[in-house]
Amino acid sequence: MSTLAELPELIGFFSYSREDDEAFRGTLSALREGIQRELSAQLGRSKKNFRLWQDQAAIAPGKLWEKEIKTAIDQSVFFIPIVTPRAVNSKYCKFEFETFLAREAAIGRNDLVFPIVYISVAALDSDASWRDDPVLSTIARRQYVDWRPLRHLDAQTTVAREQIERLCQKIVETLREPWISPEERRRMAEAEARKRADDEARRLEAEAERRAEESRRRTEVEARKRAEDKAWRLEAEKLASVAANRVDGVGAVDASLTDQPESNPTIKAPAAQERVVAGSAAERTLRKLEMSASKRVSATFRGRFKFAPLIAIPVLLFVYVIMTNSWRIVSQDTPSQSGKFELQGDSQPVKREAPDSQTAKSEVPDRQFLIGTWRSHQMENGRDVLIYWTIKGDGTTSYDYYVDGQKTDVPPSKWTYASGFFQEEYERGGSGLCPVRATGPDSFQIEIVEHGIKRNYTRVGPPSRS
Repeated sequence: MSTLAELPELIGFFSYSREDDEAFRGTLSALREGIQRELSAQLGRSKKNFRLWQDQAAIAPGKLWEKEIKTAIDQSVFFIPIVTPRAVNSKYCKFEFETFLAREAAIGRNDLVFPIVYISVAALDSDASWRDDPVLSTIARRQYVDWRPLRHLDAQTTVAREQIERLCQKIVETLREPWISPEERRRMAEAEARKRADDEARRLEAEAERRAEESRRRTEVEARKRAEDKAWRLEAEKLASVAANRVDGVGAVDASLTDQPESNPTIKAPAAQERVVAGSAAERTLRKLEMSASKRVSATFRGRFKFAPLIAIPVLLFVYVIMTNSWRIVSQDTPSQSGKFELQGDSQPVKREAPDSQTAKSEVPDRQFLIGTWRSHQMENGRDVLIYWTIKGDGTTSYDYYVDGQKTDVPPSKWTYASGFFQEEYERGGSGLCPVRATGPDSFQIEIVEHGIKRNYTRVGPPSRS
């Protein structure tokens, strides 16, 4: 940042009325010369690079006056108007004044006019008069020098020279204040415009990248959803196939379910519990798939066993009577203190030794073993899952299901058990089928193949209901 005082060539403009200068025998021209000598000395400049422009001395005969005045003002960086009634009324002085005000605004300043009131002007003493005149209002608002007491003195007197010195000090101080040239302002404006353009380009680029990223993520989500839908569809078809195979062998179900061999099929887990964790969207999709699978199983069953109901009904009634009346555990909620199970048939109790831990891990529980209230508490997929599961002898189940301490609604269901597989049918629709095996005299493990989860349940008393 530079100053006006550092310009290679420094020019000021001395505005006055020639008639006043002639009337007072050149005193205004002498005043201009005194100001130029003092300014030149304070600025450290010579006549080659400093000039206080005066029309009488600068305009040669025959030249266009208005063009020369405008050219001189366009080169000037400060303006000294001599204020007299003639100057205020002169159209030439008014032209000079207004032209410099435009020049002052062009170079970005508003402090380069230094009026000298040489003779009293009545309009300056009336606010109503000078406020409506652009020249007088500018003079009144600027800090002017009152030369009226000195105008009859020679410019070389000590008093006049001291006043000139103070005026020139003020001019020099103003010229040395920091200043940004029009060229520098233009360069700064261009740089700011380029910066704004670059910022806007970066913003648009970032916006385009953000939209592209959002589009990419949506595409990935849609692709994952399609893949999951396909996987669920395949699992549903697999479930339908397994269920159809189970239906094919329903007549071979043994009424005694106590000593079943271990089985490890890959089967879908109870869907209702996992849908609660997975979310409502997955729950609706799974239900549709499972209902579709159930319809296909039903259609397959009807096709294969068109006349089977007449034969199957007596067989199923016979199996049901055996399953419900053959075995009952005397105590359902708590294990026997002697480490033995007390089983009761139609006539008298039968005792069976509780299996040791090695045997229990490979032993499939019987139907009566599952009846009671069970508890499972473990981390699943990074979430704390606590379940109280009540399995009743009347073929119904209920849950107290907590995920990260928050109770989650699980619909009641009906259950059946055969050949090491636990089957649930939920009131809201859908079903689940999964393998189950005993792991101790009062514990069992259920495998949810769909989610790769194995839940370990232990027998407990009825939980407190919230």
